[in-house]
This record gives sequence, structure tokens and C-alpha cells, in this order.
Amino acid sequence: MPIGLALLVSTDPVTIRRFDHALQELFISTAVCHEVPAAIGLLNCRKFDAVIVDLQLGEESGLIFDEVHLSASERFKPPCSPRGWRSTPNCSIFVRLTHR
Repeated sequence: MPIGLALLVSTDPVTIRRFDHALQELFISTAVCHEVPAAIGLLNCRKFDAVIVDLQLGEESGLIFDEVHLSASERFKPPCSPRGWRSTPNCSIFVRLTHR
């Protein structure tokens, strides 16, 4: 039984497979988007516990960062300012921390 939902935005099959597998081990369901507009649409209508963005998408990845940060829907709130977001060279991860 999943305990959370993550949005994974990437066009790379290897990246998708690796993150999906890792998230499944943590009992987190994954919604995968291959296109930024589709990801933004999902951010506007669903609640996510984590958002993972492949930075290989280039400048388009910034649109997702903006949407997460400026979301008026309050469906996802990053835990800190944009400068505090966790990043690796190829991926950024936003996580909403909750107590269960």
C-alpha cells in the first residue's frame, strides 16, 4: 500500500526506471510525465508528496520549479526556499515533509 505520491518528470527511460524502482521500495507511487506541460497540468490538479525533475530537460525544468514554488493551490509546498532545494547535477527533488 503506497504511503505517498511522487511526480517524476523525465524523458530518459533509465532515469525513470531507476527512480520508479527506488520509490516503489519506499512505498511511494510514481506519476511519470515525459513533457513539461503535462507535468504542470498535473501539479495544478493533484497533490504530490515529492516532485522529481530531470534537469536534462533544460530550461523547461525551470517552469516546473516556478509552478511548484508559486502554486496557489497549496497542493504542494516545498520545504524551503528555491536556494534550499536539493539538487544533483542531473536532477532536482522537492519533498514535502509531513508527520504521519
